[in-house]
Amino acid sequence: MAVEGFSLKDVCQRLGLPPRQVIHWAETKLIRPDIADTTGTGTARRYSERNLLKFVLARELVGLGLTVPRVKKFLQVVEKSLPWFLDKASGIELVRQRDGTLRVVGWRWAQTKGWRRSRSARAREGVTWIRLDLDAARKELAEQ
Repeated sequence: MAVEGFSLKDVCQRLGLPPRQVIHWAETKLIRPDIADTTGTGTARRYSERNLLKFVLARELVGLGLTVPRVKKFLQVVEKSLPWFLDKASGIELVRQRDGTLRVVGWRWAQTKGWRRSRSARAREGVTWIRLDLDAARKELAEQ
């Protein structure tokens, strides 16, 4: 019988994250497993494909210098304000403001050529733009 979802080992192999980081993000409720959460000793967490995309987004945002609490807040705002976002957007454009906060300034619906999970940034008036390619992340996850 096949088990639904992805285990801790699957998440780590697919995303290149260390197990301790995945466990920490689950324990701090940064990314809550959609399929099964721990209910006691011996119960494994099981993650959905949507969870994997959240891990990719969190990994990239942490890589940009955001703290885990800030990434958690960002993901909560996206989930609340744009519940369709992770399912339908193909890319996200963020702006890092002078105070260091990130704000969503745009997203893409169709596949975009020219950038792939890049942290391409350009500065104008002290503000930095960042593009994250969710289509490329989905494709990479599907190929594994």
